[in-house]
Order: sequence, then structure tokens, then C-alpha cells
Amino acid sequence: MSAIAYGGTSYVVVGPGGLIWTATAPLAGGSSFTARYSQTALDLTSAAYGTVAGSSLFVAVGSGGTILTSPGGPSWSWSGHSLSAVQSLSGVAFGALSGQSVCVAVGANPSEGTGTIVTSADGTAWSIVSSSATPPLSAVASGTVAGSPGVVAVGPMGAILTSTNGASWSAQTSGTSENLAAVAYGSFGAASSFVAVGDAGTILTSANGITWTVQPSGTSDALRAVAPGTIGGTNGFAAVGAGGTLLTSTTGSFWSQSSLPNTSAYLDGVVYALSQFVWVGLASGGTATIGFGAP
Repeated sequence: MSAIAYGGTSYVVVGPGGLIWTATAPLAGGSSFTARYSQTALDLTSAAYGTVAGSSLFVAVGSGGTILTSPGGPSWSWSGHSLSAVQSLSGVAFGALSGQSVCVAVGANPSEGTGTIVTSADGTAWSIVSSSATPPLSAVASGTVAGSPGVVAVGPMGAILTSTNGASWSAQTSGTSENLAAVAYGSFGAASSFVAVGDAGTILTSANGITWTVQPSGTSDALRAVAPGTIGGTNGFAAVGAGGTLLTSTTGSFWSQSSLPNTSAYLDGVVYALSQFVWVGLASGGTATIGFGAP
């Protein structure tokens, strides 16, 4: 399982071989996921829910420039067949850029050693906006960048790019050379913040997307995903990763590790909805694992 998204009343989980599972929220004991027909056998790496052109939809992305869309989770449409120049997409998010609702997806072109950025104003027509100078990218999140609505993308070797219009992107200094796997936007208490996570327990925070601070995580495990939510009644974030790692924080500068039933699971995705975090990944033996709770 590569990622999980929430929207409307549904969770959507995506993974290798075109895997898409959905479930009705909230999850409880006895809840089950239903496999959906994705129309592809290519690996899916990320999913998001948002609104473009007045319509709300899920978007899932993956290898081969794959982009799939769904209004609610059960049925999916192939939307990315025209992106033949894109080798791999690994992150997707919805945001407001230059006053317009836009979906942004990022990834890499391994054979060229470059990154890729694509955008869409309707979820159907997509434009490639990256250049040969774009580094490989892993994930993207929308929030407030330098006081304006914008997006932050992260990638290997501490790469961080920001944009407020989707067309021009600026490189920022991250303060780390570790590979960054995920980024999210939310709040610690009342203070808005981006949080990026990656290899060797790397956690970075930024109030504006421009200036980043390396935070002590208390772990050397690779962190693969991060999401904002409510922890003990206070706004904060949860990060998940290798070895069943689950970290939570309401300050950004101190992170607590929680024990999960399956400590060997490699967790790749996390989302918060309806008073609970839900995390997904692979347990020992390569079997899928899905857990939920309010740490």
C-alpha cells in the first residue's frame, strides 16, 4: 500500500499494480475495504482529494505518467494517457494558485535524472510545467508560501521547491541532504506550518515554506508520510515510516513515538479524518496493513 486519501465520505488506498481500495468513513472494528477497477496494472504511488473547476474528485498518480480520477472512489477514469513525456509521478495535491483551484502532481524522469511537475485546472487536461533544471521530486502539498497561497514540493537530497503560480518554481534551502519523502501543511496549535519528512528520521518544519528548521525526531527510521490532525485536543501532525514507526507532535520541536501492534510494518501513508488517523503500508511478508486510531 503506497498512500491513502480521504474525501467526501470515503477513504481511497492506492498501491502497486494499479491497486485501488475504498472504504466508507469512519473506520471501526469490522470495517472492510473494497477493491476497485483502476484500468491499469502500473504502480500507483499517491492520491489526493480536492476541487477543480467546481467539481470535487479524487486523483491518483503513479508510474508511466499515470493519472486516474474519480468523483467518489468506486469508478475511475484514465486521465493521464497523454503524458507520454512523464516517466513517474509520486505526489499529488490540490491548491489555490493565482486565484484558481489547481491540481499539482510531481515526480521524476529517472533516465534523464530530472524531476517533473504537471498541473491541471479541471483534472482532465494536464500540462507539463517543469524544466531540465527541476530536481527529482517525491511529494507536494499546498498551503501558505511567503504569505500567499502556494505549494511546496520535496525530493531526494533535501530538495525543496516552492511556487505560488504553478508555472515558476524556486529552490529553497532545506538544511539537510537526506532524501525527503513527504510534505504536509497544517497547524501546531494555532500556528500554521509545513512539515517535511524523510530518511534517517528527518523532520523539517517551516512557517512560510521558505525558511526550514531541522527538528529532532528521536528515531533513525525512514519516515515516509506525514499528515495534520488533532492529537489530544490540540492541532498537530503524525508521521509514519519504517519499522512501524508512528510519531506525533503538537509543537514541531518535540515528537513522541507510539507503539503499534505490528512493529515490523513499513508504513507508507497516513491521513486524518473524523477524529482518527489512518495509516497504510506493508507488513512482514509483503501483506497489506491498514491501521487506525487516535494517538
